[in-house]
Amino acid sequence: MPTPIPPADRDDAVEKVVFGLIAIALAVPLILWRAWVFAVLWRWFVVPLGFDPVGVAHAIGLMLIVGAFFRRRTKEPEKSARQHVREMLESAALATMALGVGWIASAWVVA
Repeated sequence: MPTPIPPADRDDAVEKVVFGLIAIALAVPLILWRAWVFAVLWRWFVVPLGFDPVGVAHAIGLMLIVGAFFRRRTKEPEKSARQHVREMLESAALATMALGVGWIASAWVVA
């Protein structure tokens, strides 16, 4: 007869699955949101300097390049699925704040 799983372990496993699924569900919309914000900020602040505008696909590529070569590499303890979801939501909030501050600052940019 199999050994029953203790309730605490079962709850932990369920939490990992639930927050893992939430993280997966948030990943694509978050990537698209951040890329759209990047493209808008690029249009407001870089295009007036003579560069071509970028779309969402190019913004994703540029974010990948910057992330690959300029990311801080620190030794961090293992994160829980809940912590990953929290960081994803913080990332979305940061992009939204950047868009808001950029919108205000764009009022002073002379095209």
